[in-house]
Amino acid sequence: MILLRLNNLSSFSSDRDIAGCFGDTSLCLVRMIHALLVGGGRDAARAVANDLVAAHPSFRFAPFHSPSTAYIVDTMQTVLHFYFVTNSFEECVVETVNQSGDADTTGALAAMLAGATYGSSLPSRWLTRLDSGVVAEVRRQSTRLASLA
Repeated sequence: MILLRLNNLSSFSSDRDIAGCFGDTSLCLVRMIHALLVGGGRDAARAVANDLVAAHPSFRFAPFHSPSTAYIVDTMQTVLHFYFVTNSFEECVVETVNQSGDADTTGALAAMLAGATYGSSLPSRWLTRLDSGVVAEVRRQSTRLASLA
């Protein structure tokens, strides 16, 4: 399950609003990944994101004006905006993490969407900077995970 940190919840009027928003964002990401993996492409993913915005207008990501923070709305606005305005895995991830703030979360979510769209091959210059033991373990775990699908 995709987990996002919830900070600064003052814009929600009740615990129910918070739970609904959190559940809807997690479900949105899962549905977007599913749409991409079954071949629906970015148009299908955009339709899912538009459904989230229709249910929770605070998630509107175009035009982009949000700082990248750990607040779930800011996180989703950042991820969705840069996913939809970029055209490659590398561009999506780099543009997203360069927003600073909660870059580990936004980068991971953007990479998940971009990987499902463009393929999961990381640029070789990124891999050469990683510890070889870490690379070997990631490859081992990904192979095992893929075999479960």
